[in-house]
Amino acid sequence: MTERLRSVVEQLDLGPDDRVLEIGCGHGVAATIVCERLDGGRLTAIDRSAKMIAAAARRNAAYVEAGKAEFLVADLEHL
Repeated sequence: MTERLRSVVEQLDLGPDDRVLEIGCGHGVAATIVCERLDGGRLTAIDRSAKMIAAAARRNAAYVEAGKAEFLVADLEHL
């Protein structure tokens, strides 16, 4: 699964200063791959499941602490 997500992220052709919105981040695997490519950029990831957001935030704690990523519980319809 990780290699599939890595392939998808590579196709996005992200620049180091890009701002990225991930909708439905799940466990945060793709978020990790995105954050690895960001320098001055930032990722905002949302998911409607508080459990998934907690898992994603734990997985990406270093990126959250560095201000490179944020994980929010939200329904797309209400965001």
